[in-house]
Amino acid sequence: MKKKGGVLILAILGITLILTACGQGKTTADYKEMVSQVLALDKANMNEAMSGLSYGHPKATVYHDEDSQDTYYVQVTDSDSAASFYKKVGKGKWKQLTSDDEAAKVLQMKKVYVHKGTS
Repeated sequence: MKKKGGVLILAILGITLILTACGQGKTTADYKEMVSQVLALDKANMNEAMSGLSYGHPKATVYHDEDSQDTYYVQVTDSDSAASFYKKVGKGKWKQLTSDDEAAKVLQMKKVYVHKGTS
């Protein structure tokens, strides 16, 4: 009887974990919204830093920090291959990363969406 009870508990825990993971999943629409928010912020930052330059159509890649379920990063790459990185935790605001070390860690994370931009 103990064996059946243990198996039942493991089955319930497994189902709970699967439902929890599925419930936190993001959709393509969620990732597109993230990219849209970051591109608007990146464009504003670029216009402030270098007024008069055309913003163009940068590429954006969304990364997920699997160690922190609610943390996402977006890498924005322009045609000159210059990259900017932004981070968002939970429902907070997007913040630009200033550390090259942190940006390097992002590149090791799981890519969850790629926005190709246009040329």
